[in-house]
Amino acid sequence: MIKLALLLVITVGVIEARGLPSWIKRQSNDTRVEVFPEYHLLNNGSTEEPSGLLLVAVGDDLGVHSCEQPDYNDVCQAMGYNRIVSITDAFVFFNASYILEFPAVINDIVRVDENTTKFYMDSNITCDPYYLYLWCEAEVEPTPAPEPVKEVFFELLSVDSAGEITTDQSEGMVIAIIVTDEDWDNVEYGSVCDDNVNQHAADMVCKSRGYSGASRYGNIQNNPYDFPSNISDQVETIMDQFSCSEQADSVGDCTYDLYRHDCSYWENLVVFCENGENATDTWEVVYGELFRIDEDGEHFGDGSEGLLYVAVRNQRTGEEAQGTVCDDGFSNSSANVVCRALGFEYAISWQNHRNYQYAPRELIEYYNVSIVVDEVRCPDAAGSIEDCTFEHEHDCGHNEDVTLVCGSGDNTPEPPFTDSPTWAPTSEPLDDEIAVKFGGLEVKMKVNPRKGRAKIADILEHIMYGY
Repeated sequence: MIKLALLLVITVGVIEARGLPSWIKRQSNDTRVEVFPEYHLLNNGSTEEPSGLLLVAVGDDLGVHSCEQPDYNDVCQAMGYNRIVSITDAFVFFNASYILEFPAVINDIVRVDENTTKFYMDSNITCDPYYLYLWCEAEVEPTPAPEPVKEVFFELLSVDSAGEITTDQSEGMVIAIIVTDEDWDNVEYGSVCDDNVNQHAADMVCKSRGYSGASRYGNIQNNPYDFPSNISDQVETIMDQFSCSEQADSVGDCTYDLYRHDCSYWENLVVFCENGENATDTWEVVYGELFRIDEDGEHFGDGSEGLLYVAVRNQRTGEEAQGTVCDDGFSNSSANVVCRALGFEYAISWQNHRNYQYAPRELIEYYNVSIVVDEVRCPDAAGSIEDCTFEHEHDCGHNEDVTLVCGSGDNTPEPPFTDSPTWAPTSEPLDDEIAVKFGGLEVKMKVNPRKGRAKIADILEHIMYGY
């Protein structure tokens, strides 16, 4: 047997059986010996401690478990650590000839109750030994509770036919983007572990991207992509135990753990979303203003009245479009919601643009302005744009474009703007764009801090290119 004295100084812990003063007690059948293990982690020098080959000292003998495995959280805690983080085959880190020198010294475990476990070595039992490499979590100072999550976005990271990392495909490794404040000052991102993920959770990821659901899901180990070798350095796991019930309508209805996990890179979640005939296009409003042109041809988008002009984004494809809003389905409730979203308190009035009072028909036709929103419907209790529905396809003419007069306080024509829940007014022109490269695809986006599109672009570029 390999003796403990041969081992260099390594982390030690003891699991004791209650009421037994010595390390050994022979049973009546004389083949079963009760033992009291001390656990050690033998680090190979290439992994961050506390980690290493799990060894068990029984008296002066040093070896490993066989037949039955212990509770590895108990093992880590016996060595003074917090809990088990990860476990894998030790042959990845040591030569087999070296590891196989360690014999089995415990092969029988009896859990008496939730607080008491007994360990035995029975000479009549023969099993293959367990040679395992453990990572334990060291005791750390309690950290303040994380900020409450405001929004969760998902991106799908994959590799296209040209070998470029991309986010424009219907499948990929799931990246969660966690937003904790409305100004997008506190944004974190990372991968999602596949622990506890169910079909409804995979569907929720796909639906958030505009698809009808997930055809299947798995992890990186079973669905490898040819990512750069340093991708695991760029993306750390941020979400674990992600699960959604059948009744869940959004990610907010699902359960998950943030910032704590016991997963390796190979357990990162991969989903395959339904596309083609099964795909659904979900659009979101990312910008809005009240547009008017004066007699000198000057464009204004910072007032309290005008032609409603918006930019919308396809959540599945990332496509953006900008234009006017048709009055089909529009109501007083819709007008109030839009005015509040623009930073005002309420709508004074609304009507269509049949008189072209805010922009000449010739100008609209010359610039080929599109109608991008139709059938806007906001319930009376709607608090924000998210509570409303609309369609991207339309059957309208520009004489049906929505115009609004908004007010707040004393109905000052140009009141100061305030933060809005969804899209905010801006004096910047609508054609102010940023170009973002996702792999080989260049996508042009409106700069819109309220929805964090520029922030997400920065995150994706860091993941893809490391800067």
